[in-house]
Amino acid sequence: VEYACDGLLIELKINSFVDNVESYKIVSTDAGYEIHGSDELGLYYGIGKFLHSAIWTDTEFVPKPPSKEMIPACGFRATYYSVHFYNWYHMAPVKELEEYLESMLLWGYNTIVCILPIVNFKNFDGPVYLELREKTRTIYKMAKSYGMKIGTMINPNQGLITTPAEFAADPSCYEFRTGGGGKNVCPEIPGAMEYLRSLWIKVFEQYADIDYVFTWPYDEGGCGCEKCSPWGANGFVKISHETFTDAKRFFPNVKCILSTWYLDEYKTGPCDLGEFRGLYER
Repeated sequence: VEYACDGLLIELKINSFVDNVESYKIVSTDAGYEIHGSDELGLYYGIGKFLHSAIWTDTEFVPKPPSKEMIPACGFRATYYSVHFYNWYHMAPVKELEEYLESMLLWGYNTIVCILPIVNFKNFDGPVYLELREKTRTIYKMAKSYGMKIGTMINPNQGLITTPAEFAADPSCYEFRTGGGGKNVCPEIPGAMEYLRSLWIKVFEQYADIDYVFTWPYDEGGCGCEKCSPWGANGFVKISHETFTDAKRFFPNVKCILSTWYLDEYKTGPCDLGEFRGLYER
C-alpha cells in the first residue's frame, strides 16, 4: 500500500524483511519511507512509531523514526477494558472503544482483556448480564479483526449477587485490602466449589475462543478462614488451579496467568502477610 502527500511517499509492507514476530523496521528511501512489518501487528506498531516519533508543528511534519529493526521486549502487551461499575469502558459507545483500540495498536499493544463481571449479576438471564456479554463479544470481535489476542479475567471465588448466604467467605482478610466487594465465597465450604465452578464455566461458554485466562485475588475475591489463609498463597492458588483446568477444557491452547494484585499489602502500604513467600514456595 502506498500513501503520498506533497511528495512524501509512505509504503506499508508486510514481508520477511523483518525477522521477529510483531516487529517492524522503518527504511528511508529517496521518495519517503517504507514501513515494514513482520506481520499485521508489527506493521501497526511501526506506523505508530513513525507517527509518535515525528516532530509536529503547525506547518511541518518531520519524521524521526528509528533506523534499526524494533522488537517488542515481551510477547504479552495487554490493555484492560473494565466494562463494569459504569466507568468509561462500560458506558462508551462501540465506535469510541474501537478508536481507543486502534490507538492502542499504534502503541504496540497486542492483547485486549475484558471481564464478564459476576459481581454485578443476579443471574445469567437478566438485562445487565446480557448487555455486558454482548459488549465483551463485540470488543473481542474487534480485537480479533486486527490480529490481536483476547483474554478474560476471573475472580474465582466471586459469587453472584444471589449467592447463598451459607457459602459466604470469612471477611477477615479484607481488613488489609482495598476490596472485599460483592459476594465472596469460601471454596472450602461443602458445595461451594461446585457452585463457583458453575459460574466460571458459564463465562467460558460465552466465547468461541480465548487466548488468555487470568485469575484475580482481591477487590472481589479473598477468604480469611483457616483453610484458605493466607489467601494469595493458599486458597487462591488452589482455586485458580481448578479454574485453569476448566479453561483448558474449553480453550486447549489458552495461556493462564495468576495475578498477584494486592498481595502482601495493607490499605496504607506494604507489609508481609506471607503471601508472596508462600506463593514462591508453591
